Amino acid sequence: MALLAPLLVAAAGLACPQDAPAPVQAEDPQARAAWQSFLDATRPPGASGTPPPPITAFRLEATALTRMGAQTNEVRIDYRYLEPDCIRFLLPTSKEVGRFGAKQRDYWLRDRDEIVVLTGRDHEEDRRQIDEMFSIAKNFVALSDPARLTIHSLALLPAPPANISSKLQSESKKLTWLRVTSPDFALLRSDGTRAAEGTIYVVELALQPSGDARFVIVREPPVAGQPPAEPMLIRLDKLSDRSGFRIPLQFFVYRLDRDARPVVFSEKPGQEIYVTKADLRAKLSVDDFRPE
Repeated sequence: MALLAPLLVAAAGLACPQDAPAPVQAEDPQARAAWQSFLDATRPPGASGTPPPPITAFRLEATALTRMGAQTNEVRIDYRYLEPDCIRFLLPTSKEVGRFGAKQRDYWLRDRDEIVVLTGRDHEEDRRQIDEMFSIAKNFVALSDPARLTIHSLALLPAPPANISSKLQSESKKLTWLRVTSPDFALLRSDGTRAAEGTIYVVELALQPSGDARFVIVREPPVAGQPPAEPMLIRLDKLSDRSGFRIPLQFFVYRLDRDARPVVFSEKPGQEIYVTKADLRAKLSVDDFRPE
């Protein structure tokens, strides 16, 4: 049983942080100024100095175009999230999947009146894809409210990361690239396991002169004895004000092209997502994520 392709990005990887250029200088004034510009851009114009309440739940409705080789598939998405462990979304087959906790017995699939608890080895792939969607939700919240992130380091990069495809290089070279390290993101490894608690992720932001992020890459540093997580490359577009935040209503997800040498992100996005409704103050409880 195959689940919906990732909403923002994919997992299972080759490129690691060392593929990006070395920082110009850690924690220099220019890096701090670029970060502040990004923070300012995530707030609507004229917003007061008091930050809005944190995002603890959301509901998104969107149209998604997914590419798999030469095939394309367009679907409607209904996607709900509640911290710390809840996710629920509708599949193209009109089935629903989700979880209301982090234990195996908390994962489920609903097909009309039939409910399947996704435990055991037979449902490893189903749980993996639910976890993938949960990672996407975590990254969406982190990028929507970056002022609340725990930042370990900031550094400007002298050039775009090496694994940006030639088609995206021309635009990316005109932008300011900032490397941020933080534990407040999420990735899923190629074997379906999640990174250990406290993992410090490497996030590369390509900032426009306005401070808005145009490209975002999320990476997990290499871990000895562990399969790497594939980095997430997201192109953001059409920012809109929602509940005191400025969020993208269009985003395009690029996967690694494994046939390219050297390996780079593909020239065409694997997913195109067009958000039609975004509620960042959704009134949700854990019971809303149970299949009953």
